[in-house]
Amino acid sequence: AAFRHVWTKWGPGDANLWPANKIVHTFLYPHILNALLVAGLILYVALRTLTRHGGISQLKRPALTLILLLVAQLLLGFAAYVTRIVQGVIEVQPTAALVGTTVAHLAVGALILAVTLVLIIQGHRHSRELAEVIPFESRQQVVSV
Repeated sequence: AAFRHVWTKWGPGDANLWPANKIVHTFLYPHILNALLVAGLILYVALRTLTRHGGISQLKRPALTLILLLVAQLLLGFAAYVTRIVQGVIEVQPTAALVGTTVAHLAVGALILAVTLVLIIQGHRHSRELAEVIPFESRQQVVSV
């Protein structure tokens, strides 16, 4: 959001405030690094849920949905990057492609947050079943750590 708002307020039309390359370096690169970290965490949680608790449909569905949304989010992020940085640098007004990819990227990010919340709630609801799957010795190790 910081990248988007700074770009729309200080972007190419007002490059006297900040040049476009400084905006990209200051806001976009940290966004990409954070996206890679979050993508790794989503993959870890979703794959761990599927491998350990794939038999529980209330956990399987949100885990699969998270993986699909993650792929969509990464593709939309790349598309937003291309329309913003590669094609839209010289545009005075945002193009339809730029608005579409940016809004879709934002919406899928919100869906990822919502589905993650569903997975957390369902995990909590099924915590007794999950505790039975994990051997007692492993639970003691987890508690002692």
